Amino acid sequence: MKFIVLLVLHLSFPLLIIAQTETSKPMSNQDSIKAELKIKMPVFEGGQERLITYLSTFLRYPDDAVRDSIQGTVLVEFMINTTGKVTNARVLKGISPSCDTEAVRVVSSMPDWIPGEYKGSPTNVIMKIPIAFRFKH
Repeated sequence: MKFIVLLVLHLSFPLLIIAQTETSKPMSNQDSIKAELKIKMPVFEGGQERLITYLSTFLRYPDDAVRDSIQGTVLVEFMINTTGKVTNARVLKGISPSCDTEAVRVVSSMPDWIPGEYKGSPTNVIMKIPIAFRFKH
């Protein structure tokens, strides 16, 4: 059986991101908008196309998932720390233990990113990425 792993990073489902910042007082909607403008998001060296190429090159469809015809999308959350390293990768929405483990493995093995910044200083940023396991028909 011939198969291929497709990585789904559609414009309709972009990388989901959350910046970690500390606040000492509740923020109003206006404060929230101002804060968002001061955040520089992490960047995968080479951009989104390079990220897609990296993930599709190193992602392996687990043998048991192929045998059992398991398909779907694993949603992985991870942090890009202040030095650009990928840390704390975990599954938010999985499809099978082996596919979930493989998605976390490939995300955790990504090379360093250009770290995010808040007010000109490096900051930890939590990101989410969908990784699709699909058969080619």
